[in-house]
Amino acid sequence: MTSPDSLRTVLLQEDTLDLIVGLREPKSEKDLFRLGRRCGLDVPTIESLVELLTELHIIWIVNKPKTFRQKQRHAAVFQSQWWDQNDLAYIDIRMHQTLQVLYGNAKSLCNQFPVSREGSAIPWFSYPAIEFLEQLDLSRTEIFEYGSGASTLYFASRCKKIVSVEHNLSWHAKITKGLPGHSSVMLATQADDYSTSIYRSAQLFDLIVIDAAPQFRNQCAAPAIDCLKPDGAIILDDASCYPYIAETLTRAGLIRIDLIGPAPLEFHVQCTALFVTRDFNPRRKSAIYQPTGSPYWVSPE
Repeated sequence: MTSPDSLRTVLLQEDTLDLIVGLREPKSEKDLFRLGRRCGLDVPTIESLVELLTELHIIWIVNKPKTFRQKQRHAAVFQSQWWDQNDLAYIDIRMHQTLQVLYGNAKSLCNQFPVSREGSAIPWFSYPAIEFLEQLDLSRTEIFEYGSGASTLYFASRCKKIVSVEHNLSWHAKITKGLPGHSSVMLATQADDYSTSIYRSAQLFDLIVIDAAPQFRNQCAAPAIDCLKPDGAIILDDASCYPYIAETLTRAGLIRIDLIGPAPLEFHVQCTALFVTRDFNPRRKSAIYQPTGSPYWVSPE
């Protein structure tokens, strides 16, 4: 964390992030310690953190005024010391909070694995693509994945069935460990076996994910089209890097929707493209979905 009025930078423990986010709005001492305990922090840690943030001029401690005159005086001091919201640094920090804390990218970087702010696995897609998936009820969905990973764990906890294919032996062993019974990961090390592995299931799928290793990815387009249900969809990650696949899917009559934005573990924006049939009509969890961090969003905590 960097102070808004100096170049001094300090490192903070990850478990203090939620408390810091909670201090965006004024809090009484009682509410402060209640929030800290809810975040799993002990009293000495909370006190030392508040002392540090006060020293850095990131927060200010103002005594509760007792009279109207004191209220006026304290309000004037508070407003004069408070960080100017028109300051570009203020805007940068708020955006940093949204990406690193609310979306959990700081936790992903610490784990070197895509996870949410709660620590559960999420696909290594753009955050807009993840937000789209979060709107859907996938409980009846049957999925095939070219390339296993965090997305396999994510979908396995939500869908009816998921079949993945992986080419890396050690990664295959890691991902398959502890997967539920409705999930399976095939191993295919050769390009032809890899791309045609989807035919082994002898079925059509509601959702097909193409996120294979670069040497295998182009060959996956045609089999994916063959095995897609008439009302299904295909997700192509890093779509801007694979124009051949995008063109092949578009020529097959699928409608392309680019979901572009920041992504876990990335320092640049990412394009995760959704290719849908004209009959694509997924079940939603509810009629209205509030994106993470929106004015009406409610934290799962």
